[in-house]
Amino acid sequence: MATIRRSGELLLTIINEILDFSKVEAGKLAFENSDFDLRGTLQSCLELSAGAVPQGGVDLSVEVHAAVPHCLVGDAGRLQQVITNLLGNAIRFTEPGGSVRIRVHPREKAEDRMFLLFEIEDTGIGIDAETQERLFEPFIQADSSTTRKYGGTGLGLAISRRLVEMMGGEIGVESEPGKGSVSHFTAGFGYRPEAEADPGSGSIALRGPPPSESGERNFQISPSLSRKSRRENVLPENPVQRPKLLLAEDNPVNQKVALLQLRKLGYAADAVANGVEVLAAVEQIP
Repeated sequence: MATIRRSGELLLTIINEILDFSKVEAGKLAFENSDFDLRGTLQSCLELSAGAVPQGGVDLSVEVHAAVPHCLVGDAGRLQQVITNLLGNAIRFTEPGGSVRIRVHPREKAEDRMFLLFEIEDTGIGIDAETQERLFEPFIQADSSTTRKYGGTGLGLAISRRLVEMMGGEIGVESEPGKGSVSHFTAGFGYRPEAEADPGSGSIALRGPPPSESGERNFQISPSLSRKSRRENVLPENPVQRPKLLLAEDNPVNQKVALLQLRKLGYAADAVANGVEVLAAVEQIP
């Protein structure tokens, strides 16, 4: 079952990346413009990437400069997509016992717009100079040998580049074989001057060991613990009365997979494709 589940997850990743790439190429990728909490978004990126952490663990941490506002205005989902792509690559190419660190710094600030620099640094295997030059092109992979050890479709970074460009920024990587990599990108967001961070808010508090003497908090994940915590937080094992669930998902394949999983867990669930259908459904079904 584990092999079947993993194969299904890989297939969904490929399908979603092809769909996203097709939207990008057709110029039909929509961007939202709403308030979001940057630190909460970064925490979600780490939690979403927990399943990719290898047996033995990789130390994950986040550092956010105190001058970066808590509340930004933009598309949190697209930003999360870029960070998750880069974070997933960093984890994939980092051996157990290594580390991956996300850093966020202010780059430029206008009256109502701020450009931020995001860096994802890993202690992984590194990338040679020739591959670095082509890494953000479609279907290019750092590990393209016939005996590939590392997965990936070769589309995630190409999609990330286009998303970053649509956010007014640039993306790149600095690396040396055997010495790890630093992926970096800039992106512009609106912000509310009154919501700027205070001087003491430079770090994100995440589950993990207590702060070190330097004040840094590390986010240590082991696959077994992360799966357990997701079950406890989302799906209680012995509920008194399980609610009926409504799933909003615009991808038909994702709908089928999610409904199957929910029903196997004992939940009654219906699926709709968008917010308009959500509103119609809640008027008709308790």
